[in-house]
This record gives sequence, structure tokens and C-alpha cells, in this order.
Amino acid sequence: MMASVIAFFNNADIANNYTISAWSCCFIMLFYCAGNNFNRWHDFFLKSLSAIGAFYAFTTLLAMVDSHFFMNVCIPFFAGYGYSNQMISLYNQGYITGFSPHYSTTAIYLAVTFGAPLAYGFATNFKNKKMNILAVAIFVSVLVTGKRGHTIFIIAAAMVIYLLVHCDEPVRRWVKIIIIIVVAAVILYIAAQFVPQLMNVVNRFIETKEAGDIEMGRGQTRAVALEVWRQHPFFGIGWNAFLYFYAGIIGKKLNVHCVYAQLLCETGIIGSLPFFFFSFPLL
Repeated sequence: MMASVIAFFNNADIANNYTISAWSCCFIMLFYCAGNNFNRWHDFFLKSLSAIGAFYAFTTLLAMVDSHFFMNVCIPFFAGYGYSNQMISLYNQGYITGFSPHYSTTAIYLAVTFGAPLAYGFATNFKNKKMNILAVAIFVSVLVTGKRGHTIFIIAAAMVIYLLVHCDEPVRRWVKIIIIIVVAAVILYIAAQFVPQLMNVVNRFIETKEAGDIEMGRGQTRAVALEVWRQHPFFGIGWNAFLYFYAGIIGKKLNVHCVYAQLLCETGIIGSLPFFFFSFPLL
């Protein structure tokens, strides 16, 4: 049903001759249906995620310490995406884009792959040193990108999993979490005296708060999306159409940065229900 919504709910990408996104989403959903009943692919998948995470952690940290690598390898490699000036501007501010055309993209790759060493850690009680090092490297890499949401989400994910794994220790698990948070904060503060980029996430919170817009304009895009949904409540304006709709208003493509509001805006109540029925029980 979700794949049908993507393919047939007035898909704006397909209408603009950009089909790879739609077919990729459908393929992933069909793979879920096919692979849901056996686990032979799990080990290969975790190892693949670990390898990708190691690559992006290494290149992000290398870009941080070696400007030559960033300017002469990363920038030319992704120059065709039109983000070169933004990449250089962010880099000069201390926010590391790494090996992708946008620092959000790098942070997404890192945040997703962080799940692999985390899974190995919980499965082995964190006795695998290589995976522990990889988890730290990925987390540090997310910090230096300066992406706040990605940092918060992986911390929250780790905490939720820890609470579930240690559900037989209702009091002790909270004590451990508090101790871990305090120790990690102290270590981060000390390390940041030598590597200032480690405070990028904290600094961005401070900067946006002082600027009076901690959401960096996302409140506006969310309000627009909800108004569009109010006008098209049942079927929305079409899958991924908000990008093109918003570009017509301000001349720049932007997502809503709120999955639920964007689903409602683009597919309405009817098209959103399959996604909600799929996601909420899993959560």
C-alpha cells in the first residue's frame, strides 16, 4: 500500500522525470516484505553498514584535520551538485561537510550506520573493541558536522535501546544512564579544548537561540505544509510535491523537516494512513 501511494499519488518526482527516488523507495519496501520472514541477510547488512560508517567517519575526520583533502578531493568530486560554495563556507565556519555534497547528507549516513556498531555492542555487552571504536568515531564525526537533529536522534535511540535491553533493572539502568551522560559530557568538554569542532552542535544551538530562531525557519515550512494540507485534506498535492511547491514560493527546494506534516501535505489523510499504520506499531 505504501509503495502504491508513492507510485500513484501524483508523484511529483516522476512528473519531473526524476524516477530513481520513487523506485528506490518502492524497492526498499518490497525488500522488507520479502526479507521480513528470514534473517540470512542481517549479518551481511550489519557488516555493510559498519563498512560504510567506517568510510564516512574516516573521511569526515580526515576532512577536519586535512584541509587539502577537503578542498582538493571532496569539493571537486561533488562540484556538480552545486553545493561547492556552501561546503566551503561551512568548512570555514568549522562545520565539516565530509565526503558528500552536503553536511546533512554526511550526517544522515553517519547516523544510520551508527546503528550497526550499537547493535553489535548490545549483542556482545560491548566486548568488541573494534565496534566500540567505530561507534565512537561515528559519533564524533556526527558532532563535527554540527547537525543537531542527527546527534539528538542517535543519542535518543541508544538510550531507548539501553532501557529496553535492561528492562529488568528499572532503577539501576537510569543510574547508569545518568553516570554515562555526566562522564561523556566531561570527556567532551575536555576534548573540545583541543578539538573545538566537537562543540559544533552545542554552538549551533547557542547561535540559533541568540538569532531568535532555533528551528532555522522550519516552523515556517511546517506552517505552509499544514496550510496546504488544510486545503487538500484527503489526497494531498502529490508525493514529494512540497519540494516543487515551496520552490515556487521562495525559489528554493526545501522539505518540511517534519515527516508527519509532509506526509499529510503530500498524500493527505488517505495516503498517510498506510505509513502511520506501518510505523507506529513498529515504534
